[in-house]
Amino acid sequence: MSSKVASLALPITVGVLADSVLSLISLAAVSRLSTEAVAAVGLSSYLFFLVNAFLTVFASGLSVITSQALRADREEVAARAVGETLSAALVFSVVLAASSPLWLKEYLLLTSQGNEAVASEGYYYALARMLSLPALSLGLTLSSLYRSAMHPWPPAVGSVISMAVGAAAIPALTLSPLNLGVAGAGAAVSIASYIGLIVYALWRPPLPIRLLPLAGLAVRVLAVGLPAAAERS
Repeated sequence: MSSKVASLALPITVGVLADSVLSLISLAAVSRLSTEAVAAVGLSSYLFFLVNAFLTVFASGLSVITSQALRADREEVAARAVGETLSAALVFSVVLAASSPLWLKEYLLLTSQGNEAVASEGYYYALARMLSLPALSLGLTLSSLYRSAMHPWPPAVGSVISMAVGAAAIPALTLSPLNLGVAGAGAAVSIASYIGLIVYALWRPPLPIRLLPLAGLAVRVLAVGLPAAAERS
């Protein structure tokens, strides 16, 4: 049992560290711009922390449902759970990203206590990062599937790939040579998120992956995952 836990813990730790390094690279790059830019990225990053916590509903619930189904040799149930959860997570992320221009500026003004400069910088950074939400939801769903099937390394490798791409793209888009500022930093994070997904195209999935209409299993996934997401946020 201890060796099984260790085999899961190491790749998860690698993935978490890679994600943390990517965040530090973003802050280091925007710190070269202005103090307003640093504050804007900090406020926007907290927003994405909340979004990530909500997406944990899907990831945590799916992990439990698929693990139970695979242990019971009910691969068709696990595959349906993955398909329905993937659809639900993508719908949520697309709707949130598409609607963000309607509420994002107000959120930033509220959290920055009315600081127009910070809200303006944060708006462009967050708007560019909103493009990464479908990749984030897809990555969280697939990582839950692979870990449930005792294949924890593909998500970790994907995080490392994203970190490597971000380490090159964030300074290039934020500072020299493109000089896009905070919008460049947000766009670079989004680009890195999508490129990190390439690992799932190269690493054979343990189950068939396809989008399925929302039905009973999606509700079960949400019911199981909600306590974990509430605890994390």
